[in-house]
Amino acid sequence: MNDAESSASFVSALGAFSQSLASSGIAIYGIEYDFMHFGCWTIELGSRHSRSLLQWDGKESLMSLSESDVADSQAPRNWRLVAEEPVLDRSTPSQVFAAAEKMVTGNVGT
Repeated sequence: MNDAESSASFVSALGAFSQSLASSGIAIYGIEYDFMHFGCWTIELGSRHSRSLLQWDGKESLMSLSESDVADSQAPRNWRLVAEEPVLDRSTPSQVFAAAEKMVTGNVGT
C-alpha cells in the first residue's frame, strides 16, 4: 500500500469510528495525526464537560486513554490515565479503531 492509500485508509477508518461513537453520544473535538511517525495519533473526544484523550503509539502498538473534566473550551485539561494496553491486531487502521472503540465505550461516561 502506498502513502496515499494508507492515508485514505486512515481517514476512512476514522470516519467509521466517529459515526459509531456518535451513536453513543460521543463527539470528537480534536485530532492530531502523524503519518510519518509510525501513524501515531491523538484524539480528544467525549462531551462538552467531560473529555477523554485517546492516544495511539504506532511504534509500540500501545493505546492509552486519559480523562479530564472540562469547565469550558478554553480551560486547561488535567488528564488522568484510566487505561493503557497493547493492541495485538493492528494490521489495518480499521482494526486499530475497533480496539479504540472498545476502550472508549468501556471507559467513557456519556
